[in-house]
Amino acid sequence: MEMQDNQNNSMNTNRCEYSISSADNWQCQYPASYDCPHCPSSFCLKHGLQHQQDLQAAIRRILAEAEVSYNDLTKRRFCFIREILRSMYFMRVGGLFV
Repeated sequence: MEMQDNQNNSMNTNRCEYSISSADNWQCQYPASYDCPHCPSSFCLKHGLQHQQDLQAAIRRILAEAEVSYNDLTKRRFCFIREILRSMYFMRVGGLFV
Protein backbone atom coordinates (compact mmCIF):
# COMPACT_ATOMS: atom_id res chain seq x y z
CA MET A 1 0.00 0.00 0.00
CA GLU A 2 2.82 2.39 0.92
CA MET A 3 4.59 1.66 -2.40
CA GLN A 4 1.40 2.45 -4.31
CA ASP A 5 1.03 5.75 -2.42
CA ASN A 6 4.64 6.62 -3.29
CA GLN A 7 3.98 5.87 -6.96
CA ASN A 8 0.82 7.99 -6.94
CA ASN A 9 2.64 10.86 -5.22
CA SER A 10 5.53 10.74 -7.69
CA MET A 11 3.09 10.61 -10.62
CA ASN A 12 1.17 13.59 -9.28
CA THR A 13 4.32 15.68 -8.87
CA ASN A 14 5.54 14.97 -12.42
CA ARG A 15 4.53 17.37 -15.13
CA CYS A 16 3.06 16.32 -18.43
CA GLU A 17 5.91 15.61 -20.86
CA TYR A 18 4.02 16.76 -23.94
CA SER A 19 5.87 19.52 -25.74
CA ILE A 20 5.72 21.22 -29.10
CA SER A 21 8.92 21.64 -31.05
CA SER A 22 9.01 25.29 -31.92
CA ALA A 23 11.08 28.37 -31.32
CA ASP A 24 9.52 28.93 -27.88
CA ASN A 25 9.87 25.27 -26.75
CA TRP A 26 6.37 25.18 -25.25
CA GLN A 27 5.71 22.42 -22.71
CA CYS A 28 2.49 21.52 -20.91
CA GLN A 29 2.38 22.58 -17.25
CA TYR A 30 -0.37 20.21 -16.09
CA PRO A 31 0.43 17.28 -13.78
CA ALA A 32 0.99 13.92 -15.42
CA SER A 33 -1.85 11.49 -14.80
CA TYR A 34 -1.26 9.02 -17.65
CA ASP A 35 1.78 6.77 -18.15
CA CYS A 36 2.18 5.62 -21.73
CA PRO A 37 2.40 1.82 -21.90
CA HIS A 38 4.56 2.06 -25.04
CA CYS A 39 7.25 4.49 -23.89
CA PRO A 40 8.60 5.91 -20.62
CA SER A 41 6.66 9.18 -20.95
CA SER A 42 3.91 10.55 -18.73
CA PHE A 43 1.19 12.96 -19.82
CA CYS A 44 -1.86 14.81 -18.61
CA LEU A 45 -5.05 13.14 -19.79
CA LYS A 46 -5.55 15.50 -22.76
CA HIS A 47 -2.01 15.05 -24.05
CA GLY A 48 -2.02 11.31 -23.27
CA LEU A 49 -4.89 11.03 -25.74
CA GLN A 50 -3.00 13.20 -28.25
CA HIS A 51 0.11 11.04 -27.79
CA GLN A 52 -1.92 7.87 -28.49
CA GLN A 53 -3.42 9.47 -31.62
CA ASP A 54 0.06 10.48 -32.78
CA LEU A 55 1.26 6.89 -32.27
CA GLN A 56 -1.73 5.51 -34.18
CA ALA A 57 -1.04 7.87 -37.08
CA ALA A 58 2.63 6.86 -37.12
CA ILE A 59 1.70 3.17 -37.09
CA ARG A 60 -0.75 3.71 -39.97
CA ARG A 61 2.00 5.47 -41.97
CA ILE A 62 4.48 2.65 -41.29
CA LEU A 63 1.92 0.00 -42.27
CA ALA A 64 1.09 1.88 -45.47
CA GLU A 65 4.79 2.09 -46.36
CA ALA A 66 5.22 -1.61 -45.57
CA GLU A 67 2.27 -2.45 -47.83
CA VAL A 68 3.77 -0.46 -50.70
CA SER A 69 7.14 -2.19 -50.20
CA TYR A 70 5.49 -5.62 -50.01
CA ASN A 71 3.52 -5.00 -53.20
CA ASP A 72 6.65 -3.75 -54.96
CA LEU A 73 8.66 -6.80 -53.89
CA THR A 74 5.83 -9.14 -54.90
CA LYS A 75 5.67 -7.47 -58.33
CA ARG A 76 9.45 -7.68 -58.76
CA ARG A 77 9.48 -11.32 -57.68
CA PHE A 78 6.70 -12.13 -60.13
CA CYS A 79 8.57 -10.36 -62.96
CA PHE A 80 11.81 -12.15 -62.03
CA ILE A 81 10.12 -15.58 -62.02
CA ARG A 82 8.33 -14.76 -65.29
CA GLU A 83 11.66 -13.87 -66.93
CA ILE A 84 13.26 -17.11 -65.69
CA LEU A 85 10.36 -19.16 -67.05
CA ARG A 86 10.43 -17.25 -70.33
CA SER A 87 14.17 -17.85 -70.76
CA MET A 88 13.72 -21.55 -69.92
CA TYR A 89 10.95 -21.78 -72.51
CA PHE A 90 13.06 -20.10 -75.21
CA MET A 91 16.02 -22.33 -74.39
CA ARG A 92 13.79 -25.38 -74.69
CA VAL A 93 12.17 -24.23 -77.94
CA GLY A 94 15.53 -23.33 -79.39
CA GLY A 95 16.83 -26.84 -78.81
CA LEU A 96 19.26 -25.81 -76.10
CA PHE A 97 17.17 -27.43 -73.38
CA VAL A 98 16.59 -31.16 -73.88
